[in-house]
Amino acid sequence: NVTGNRFEGRIPVGQNDVRYRLRAADALTASHTLTARPRPRVIEFAKTIVPPAYTEQKEQTKAEDHGDIGALEGSTVKLALKTNQPVSKAEIVLNPDQTNHPAPTAARTTSPSDIAAEIAVKDGADSWQVALVSAETGFNNDESSPWRITVVPDLPPTAQITDPKGQVELLPDEAVRLSGRAADDIGLASV
Repeated sequence: NVTGNRFEGRIPVGQNDVRYRLRAADALTASHTLTARPRPRVIEFAKTIVPPAYTEQKEQTKAEDHGDIGALEGSTVKLALKTNQPVSKAEIVLNPDQTNHPAPTAARTTSPSDIAAEIAVKDGADSWQVALVSAETGFNNDESSPWRITVVPDLPPTAQITDPKGQVELLPDEAVRLSGRAADDIGLASV
């Protein structure tokens, strides 16, 4: 674009530094460098899944390179996140793709590049995202993709009588022997 004796142009800066010079007729400027700075992002995910107390299951900790979560409904997931750079602000956003998503909740920064947060795994929670602001550049990570939350339902226990099969006729005061199977996705405390 030309406006009077002012010229404008655009130089895209990606992941690497960009060196450029300006040429006008026979004139050539010195080289200049545009330094590329990364946006903040999470590079390590440590997830501790705390099942509901009634299941009497132990906590399970996983270290992964992604934020997808799968846990029993009613569980709490404790997150310990490591970022690629120090951040000045970190928030957890549930269902970020929905227009009526809940308000973001502040995450705790345990060091400049470490974040701690908790997510309740419940019906209606299908994704999450961590919103970061770089301490050095002020850049955010708005264009990052959300991570999935898979809510595993706690199904009711099942019981089945396997013996005797069919109808049984008995005299009063007679005993009948019963056998069967019972199962539950979490485990049975008693039958």
